[in-house]
Amino acid sequence: MRFPLYILAAMLVLTAQDKKKAPKPPEMEIVSARGHRSGDSIHFDGTVRNTGTKPLEKVLILVDVFAPNHKPMVQRKSLLEPEYLAPGDEADFHLAMPDPGQLVEFELQAEDGKARELRVAKNGPFPIE
Repeated sequence: MRFPLYILAAMLVLTAQDKKKAPKPPEMEIVSARGHRSGDSIHFDGTVRNTGTKPLEKVLILVDVFAPNHKPMVQRKSLLEPEYLAPGDEADFHLAMPDPGQLVEFELQAEDGKARELRVAKNGPFPIE
């Protein structure tokens, strides 16, 4: 018995789709994040958690700040303290920058000490109050 060629092709496509890997889970999660104005500055504060299975060292938090319509304006960086974050541990971040007036929201990213981008869950956008 011979299968038509289009049935064989469909079977191969379905088999290939089943073998696709699931996306890797995030290595870090934003537990809380707040951006607020104080005088002529904007302060960013929050807490992150290592949700991965390996310790993280020298984590750099990247704060991407946006104007209305999600227009990228500036990125600021802050090193987490403590520098060593075991799986399940939490750490706080604090960062301030001058307030140019038109910034309305921010998102968070992270890199480890080797400049490798980390997968971050619940990273925003968050409003600047």
